Amino acid sequence: MGLMLPPRRLLAGAAPWWRRPEHLLDGAAPAFFADIVGRRYVLGGAAVPLAAVLGVTAGAGKTYCDADGSLKAAAANEARIDWSGGAAELLLEGPATNKITARKHNPLDTSNLTKTGDAAAVLSVVDDSAALAAAGLSAICTAGTVYRLDNSAGSGAAWAKVSGAVGNTNAHSFGVYARRTGAAASVFLTGGTGSAAVAGSAYAWTGSANVTPAGTGVVLEIGANAGSVVHFILPQLVEAVSQGSIIPGDTLAAVTRTTDLCQIAAGAAAAIQGAAAGIAWRGAIPVAQSGQQIVGLGDGLNLIRATNTPNTRVAIFNATSALALGVGTDVIPGALGLCAGWGASGARLAVNGTAASAAQTNAWPTTVYLGASSGLSAGQVLRLRQLVGWTLTDQPSAAGAASQARLAA
Repeated sequence: MGLMLPPRRLLAGAAPWWRRPEHLLDGAAPAFFADIVGRRYVLGGAAVPLAAVLGVTAGAGKTYCDADGSLKAAAANEARIDWSGGAAELLLEGPATNKITARKHNPLDTSNLTKTGDAAAVLSVVDDSAALAAAGLSAICTAGTVYRLDNSAGSGAAWAKVSGAVGNTNAHSFGVYARRTGAAASVFLTGGTGSAAVAGSAYAWTGSANVTPAGTGVVLEIGANAGSVVHFILPQLVEAVSQGSIIPGDTLAAVTRTTDLCQIAAGAAAAIQGAAAGIAWRGAIPVAQSGQQIVGLGDGLNLIRATNTPNTRVAIFNATSALALGVGTDVIPGALGLCAGWGASGARLAVNGTAASAAQTNAWPTTVYLGASSGLSAGQVLRLRQLVGWTLTDQPSAAGAASQARLAA
């Protein structure tokens, strides 16, 4: 018997991952695919680096959680792949200011901290390198020093007040990395507002989000009951409803994190700038903001954004920034899978598996952004897991759009 050759399809091998049926939109394979969660990226049928699909403009020193749980600082214009949500996500944030005016990550002394309460308590700066390394904080806290409030000899409570007042009574979020031994300890704003307990002997983020201060002079405090020793570092106080990424600083002044700007790279954008195209965005939007852009036009108008009233819903806006099509009920904040597309017969938008259409047609601009063309707005956060684009012959079908408006694993 002669040698039998395997079927041609076996010789050719299986289809590449981006051409599998679950990634096709009405039979069309993705023209680009940024699979952040899978750490793989495709453009024009070939594997590419993330920068070939998405480009980030951002200042150096912005922090993120690495795959091993450690806190890292990104280089200038580095896409922050953050694992704090349990999977890889591209983290994009608007500007924020850490109002703390003590040194945030490499303290030299107790400047701009004040101890109150039991006279036996001692506030100092100590070396805690081993505990910082065990918690994955040593890449930021390079000197190994931390603040310590030692109330082990006290008979009453003691507090460490960290300078940097809220300045207004808008919503704030705050916290520190802290660990304790002995009796209970907590972190709060002056007066006990938003109190959070320091859990144990290993460093963990301890704080509260979306807290209304009791007055404009309120500051961050760490409290230790009699018999407690608290080590803490990276204090943060931001005017925002969510904590956001950690803003370090070796300075006795407030530190501002600038906005992130994210543009779909020219080669990828070209694939969706024809007469008919579709795009899928999968990730999470942790904060509901009126009119926040999700995929935005380079001329300042809007493509896909949250509606103004209510700000919890997703919509397509046309070339005059008027509402063209809204889908989804109260999906923001939270996990979001959307698919939008245009063609000669109109627009289609699907959100978390529900699709609708409108007569509105669209011409894609020469530049396309995640968020606005000027960067994300204050308080805005986007956590992207997958971004997919298709070149189509018309608007996507309702069933096709709904199938692609899904959450990334």
